[in-house]
Amino acid sequence: MWTLDLGSQGLAAARRPVSRAAWNRCENIKDGDVLGTAIVVYGRKLGLSAWGHASVRFLACEQGEMVDEEVEAYRFTPRTFRQLASRHPGAAFATDPLTLRRNRGRLYLRVVPDPVDDGHYARQLARNREIYELWLPLEPGRAQALRADFHARARAQTAAFEAGRPIPEGRYVGMGRNCTLPALHARTALAGRTGGAPGPYPMRILADLASHPDVVRVLHPSPHALRKALEDAGDREAFVASLPGPVGRPRPLLRRSLPTRQRYWAAHLAERTGGSMAPPLRAPSDPPNPSVGQ
Repeated sequence: MWTLDLGSQGLAAARRPVSRAAWNRCENIKDGDVLGTAIVVYGRKLGLSAWGHASVRFLACEQGEMVDEEVEAYRFTPRTFRQLASRHPGAAFATDPLTLRRNRGRLYLRVVPDPVDDGHYARQLARNREIYELWLPLEPGRAQALRADFHARARAQTAAFEAGRPIPEGRYVGMGRNCTLPALHARTALAGRTGGAPGPYPMRILADLASHPDVVRVLHPSPHALRKALEDAGDREAFVASLPGPVGRPRPLLRRSLPTRQRYWAAHLAERTGGSMAPPLRAPSDPPNPSVGQ
């Protein structure tokens, strides 16, 4: 069973629910300490991502503030190259065609800031794909080392771009060294307690951890998943009343985008009810605040 989180739906995310829930969270906590680590699995998407997608999300403290970030891996493509200019404004390599020529087909790591508050999750949900978060019971030292390693790799990429060298992660392999790389590293950090990591398939990673007794399971629902939950509840009032409770994993067969009216129903519902925040984002010390679903 999964905890339903509506805080990432479009209108709800526009109110920056993670930032609002993070007040005072990092007082007296050292820089770099990790508050939560999740393996994130995205459902399939029409035309792309036939096997789904995987990443790692961290909640950590920096300069007394909580930061929310997601680490993803992609194949370096012309589309990736076109995005470099916005990620590295003013950098000569970001517009140099040789950057694409050197790195095309290589594995590229990206650290995405504020995946919920800046609408990255909402854009994926609008494509009718679920987002599953598996919050791991990682020991603090392991979580901190894992995040530090990803940041070191990202800095090494930038240094390679600047020096005119190929980025150091090697080739992207669709059925091997692929988007699941960050998730598999996180799974390996847990391996001392739970065994080895599964293969490079997002849905296999999801199945591997979904029944783990110490993993907190959070579902950011697609429009399909919300409609299914509504049907199971019987009517909207019963559905809203059931939001704090667990839901089953949806299994939609179709992955096409939905009409605008259907796509935004979930966002309006989240706005009206205040959303439902994932357990790692709230603590007993948080004040009552209906805007973040307490």
